[in-house]
Amino acid sequence: MLSEVTPQRPSAVILMRGTLLALGILLVAWLPSMAFAAATVGDLVAQADRLVEADESVQSLQRAIELYQEALGQEPNRADLHVKVAYAALWVGDGTTGGDALRWFQLGEQEAERALALNEANADAHFLLAANRGQVANRKLASPSIVADLEQHLLRAVQLNPRHAFALHMMAILLRDTPFFLRGYLKGSRNDVERYLVAAIEADPNLARARLDLAEYYRSAGQIAKARAQAQAVIEMTNPTQKRRWRETDRPAAEVAPWDGAEPSLQRPEIAQEPVGALVVPLPFRIEPQGLPRPRGARPPVAGVRAEPKARKVIQLEVLPP
Repeated sequence: MLSEVTPQRPSAVILMRGTLLALGILLVAWLPSMAFAAATVGDLVAQADRLVEADESVQSLQRAIELYQEALGQEPNRADLHVKVAYAALWVGDGTTGGDALRWFQLGEQEAERALALNEANADAHFLLAANRGQVANRKLASPSIVADLEQHLLRAVQLNPRHAFALHMMAILLRDTPFFLRGYLKGSRNDVERYLVAAIEADPNLARARLDLAEYYRSAGQIAKARAQAQAVIEMTNPTQKRRWRETDRPAAEVAPWDGAEPSLQRPEIAQEPVGALVVPLPFRIEPQGLPRPRGARPPVAGVRAEPKARKVIQLEVLPP
């Protein structure tokens, strides 16, 4: 006769061990995925940074924006990534012809705003908001108070970082070129232009465009020796901050402009063209092209060219980004 065998229930210890083993397996499988995700964000940002640093073409900058946005999809609350998008968008918009440029400047403005919402104390975000917003307004109707808004963000950028070369430079040009009937909106004056230009160069001696603007300032003031010294410094640069711009625009301008008290060649119609990265800060009406002759394929001349007296509605303010 077979004896009846009663099934034994698993003990609590065995159940606990099984549970812990299962959790351990899940943890082992989960940790690599977390590490992979973190590495992916880092890889995306590093790849995008390399593209921006190389600054080879508009297409490469667009690709950098895509990579930054992919990284933001995983970490949307990183102010530094929003700043990177705003910076790249500024350059893409500047290198884009036609109406398509507007959407890039709008993207840059939006990303700078998002960065400030996450971290108001970000000097780069304040500068990029001013630079992108100026370009957006240049393509749309803007209030006269736009110059005050730009100045406010630039002053905040300099307050947060007194050696922010781009903000200092942009501030100098804003004060230099704002027409008299809008100066009431500004806190600064034209008397501050030299101080801001000198400060920009002290903060970044390799910012070629700031040196060219200081050279023009000295030429206009009759300080020819100082003007020549700044132009020569641009020609002899070995590590310019903006390499492509220096190679394509700034060095040629320094080489051909007569820094002897005559009108600089930058203002002559036959060579007048928009430097790579030049921005135009708008007034409360649309700015029309000046119609000056320019090299085949060149964009409309805006930077370095003053409005002719007869063109009463053509007033331009040049603001230079990174």
